[in-house]
Amino acid sequence: MIAGLELRRDEESVEGLLDLAVSPSVEDAVRAVAQRALVRRLGTLELAQRLGARLIDAPAPHRRLIVQALVTHGDLRSVPWLLAALEDPDEDVRRISVRGLGQLGSAGVADELLSLLNDPSVALRLDVCRTLARIGGEAGHRALARLIEDPSARLREEVCILLREQPDSGLVGALLARLGDPKERSEVRFKAVEALSAARDPVALPALIAALGDSDSAVRSTAAWCLGAFRAPEAHEPLVAYLFADADGEYAHAGAAISLGLSGDARALEPLRRALDDEREAVRQWAAEGLGHLKHAQSVPPLVLALEDVSEAVRESAARALGRLGDPAALPSLAAALVGDEVPIRAAAAEAIGAIGSPEGIDGLMEATASDLHERVRAAAAEALGRVGVPSPEVARRLLHLLSEESLCVRRAAAAALAAVVEPGQLPALRTLIREEPRLTEDAPTWVSLITARARLGDEAAREALWRLAKEEQAESWRAAVGLAQIGDPRAVEPNVRLLRAREWSVKLQAIQALATLRSVLGIPALRERLRDRTPAVREAAARAIAAIERA
Repeated sequence: MIAGLELRRDEESVEGLLDLAVSPSVEDAVRAVAQRALVRRLGTLELAQRLGARLIDAPAPHRRLIVQALVTHGDLRSVPWLLAALEDPDEDVRRISVRGLGQLGSAGVADELLSLLNDPSVALRLDVCRTLARIGGEAGHRALARLIEDPSARLREEVCILLREQPDSGLVGALLARLGDPKERSEVRFKAVEALSAARDPVALPALIAALGDSDSAVRSTAAWCLGAFRAPEAHEPLVAYLFADADGEYAHAGAAISLGLSGDARALEPLRRALDDEREAVRQWAAEGLGHLKHAQSVPPLVLALEDVSEAVRESAARALGRLGDPAALPSLAAALVGDEVPIRAAAAEAIGAIGSPEGIDGLMEATASDLHERVRAAAAEALGRVGVPSPEVARRLLHLLSEESLCVRRAAAAALAAVVEPGQLPALRTLIREEPRLTEDAPTWVSLITARARLGDEAAREALWRLAKEEQAESWRAAVGLAQIGDPRAVEPNVRLLRAREWSVKLQAIQALATLRSVLGIPALRERLRDRTPAVREAAARAIAAIERA
């Protein structure tokens, strides 16, 4: 039916497609096909005009679909019709319009959205809050400042969540008021603690320390997990007291262990060592993680002992912590864990050996890639060989052999590691293997890693292939951009700056690391924008990258 209407070029066929595009009585797939046909036939602007004209007299179910189509297939030229839909009597129409305005990124509609904060619908006010927070600026601040006092606890909680993701120093006082109100709901108060932690305003520190003694267990627990972000000496004693208290569940008290480690305070060494002997498993586990973050030279011996703990979770955390410390003195113990423990600990030990980066760990990793029966461990060992990064014919041959494994995760890890260790004499063997092993080109991540390895060896065709992919907007373009940075190509700055606007925080972290590797001052303005990112790990990585570039 749709195909027949598409073939016709008269007005009646257009109206027929419009009927199908916004009809609640047809299947979603049919509506989607009709809408795409209309985009091809009319273009975005005329389609918006046609859909907008139908908003006036259509029944509510049709109006909902019309507004959704304006959002799905529209652009900023669709905004006038979405603004008109804000006054629709149907709540669902108004909500779709509000979310659509946020999706289209129209900053010029802030006043209209602010006027909806008086709407009786809590769900609509919630949508307005999220949309204005996404748009940001003064309007976002005003909306959050108003809704943190909203009669609905659900809305107050949502504001705290948004402020955790996008800190606003101007609302620290309002968050402190929520935390300090004994009549406030628990969900709002502990979310306020998280938001205050994200803001990292010293003004909030006394209230957060006091929260360790709050009457609400959720507030106490959240404060314990969050205080480490402040690295404040005055929090040390209260955190130690909470760590060894027994007022809440073991996971709650474990938060004090990680906060003590993140504090960087040398005084934390002794309580964290004691916590490794605590009867509560979660406390021991997070004490190990805390020692890894503390990065004190005396943390290695207790963590080596923790590799013998009865709990797998504790042993795994101890291995990760030793990798974070980077002390080669831990290599013999990690090598023993690599061959004689459960799968998660063996994998963590391989990762730790790679993180330490000493050539002394290569033999154990080579053995694990050859003989371990679990693909997770072989993949971790292969990746670790790349992190050690010592060019070696033997290591490169082993990784080339792993490219023929049945396991996809092992092939991917081996391909990624090759870029760091392959030597020029092995370029012909690598080219031959790629030609003869079709699975290597069928998996995009593996293919990009192998192209990066070839480019590192001076293969100009591979370098240009990376550059072409990095400029495009495909699923694997980010890998190509990062690969260009790994081989030191100055053209990698532009695509990695673009990646800093990606939705996935993990991709942004990769791009930040790539820009830090390139040491180009051209990346600093974009990195400074990420200092306001909603993800704490991204903000911290951006700060480290800026410092590294400025030192270079």
